[in-house]
Formats: sequence, C-alpha cells, structure tokens
Amino acid sequence: MDNSLAERLARLEQRLSALESTTHPASRPAPAAPPTPPNAAAASGVANGAGASDGAGASAISAIGPPILTGETLLESLREQVSQPGAVLSAGRVTLPNTQLIEWQNAHPTTELLDHDWSTRASALAALAHPIRLKLLQEILRGRTSVTALGEVEGLGTSGQIYHHLRHLTAEGWLHTPTRATYTIPAPRLPALLTILTALQ
Repeated sequence: MDNSLAERLARLEQRLSALESTTHPASRPAPAAPPTPPNAAAASGVANGAGASDGAGASAISAIGPPILTGETLLESLREQVSQPGAVLSAGRVTLPNTQLIEWQNAHPTTELLDHDWSTRASALAALAHPIRLKLLQEILRGRTSVTALGEVEGLGTSGQIYHHLRHLTAEGWLHTPTRATYTIPAPRLPALLTILTALQ
C-alpha cells in the first residue's frame, strides 16, 4: 500500500476514536497513541472489554441512515483524509448479552479489496446462506451455547440436524468449541458477522 495512503488511513482511525469520545465528553479518555497503519490483512482490533472506558462511543456510523455519533461523521473524515479510489472503514462497540464488550475498527484501501480474490470467501459466506444456521448463530449469541439449549428453540430441528449445521459453521470458522459440547462465536468473526447483517438492513 502507498505510504501516504497508509498514513491518511491511520490519521482517519485517530479521528474515529476522537469522534467516539465526543459521545460522552465528561468521561473523554486521554488521547491514544497513533495507531499502526493498516496493512493488506486489515487494520483491525477486537477487544473483550478488559480495561475499556465506559465513556467510549457508540457503534459504527452508517452513511445511509442518520449518524449515531454527533458532530463530524466518519464519512466526512474519510472524504478529507483519503484520496481516490478511497477506502472502506467499519467500527463497532457492542456489549453482548453475556456482558462481554467487543470493540473493533477496520480499514481497507479500495485497491486491496478489488485486487483480492473474492472467490476465497465463497465457502465462509455459503455457510451463512441457510436460515437455520443464521438462527443458530443468533441463539448462541443470546446465550444458548449447548445443543440441549438450542434444541429447546422451536424450528431448529432435531439434535442430529442441529449438530449437522453446527459442524458446518465450525468448519468455516463461524463457531468454535471452547469446552466440550459448548459453542461460541470467535471474537475475530463477530465483527464480520455483525457488519454483514448491518449492511443488509
């Protein structure tokens, strides 16, 4: 990636952090150290809530609906900081039903997105293309992490059918089993899942 573009994206991420802090000015955290410029993999961070400030901002800004954060929007910052052909940014701050806090911030230059082989993402996306699997992910996120608990949800099928879908989701990285017979969504995959669902709203 061009160094000047990397620097502009890094500055833009700094401005995003500053925008988030304006949601609660009284509890604004001290300025953070300059972030590492984004690379081809992604400039992303996923936190589990440890040491997070209670005064941090809301979730990602949408260019379609009304801005969640007040003042200058992320889109305006993007226009000022990043030259053509631009970049795609996403950010979020989500407290899960189990009180775990997930925060992330991603920046991808347009050229890298367009040059990447999209076909390599086909199997991961295909794993989501089933209503039962999406319902399973939703229920797991709500706290039903065992097959027994999932079997109590109407419409998910038999335990054998549930295991079939869980195996498929696990094989594609959307689930993992931290303990025997318990399923959770890996923290690095949660931003991707929520971003996909948000984009389809």
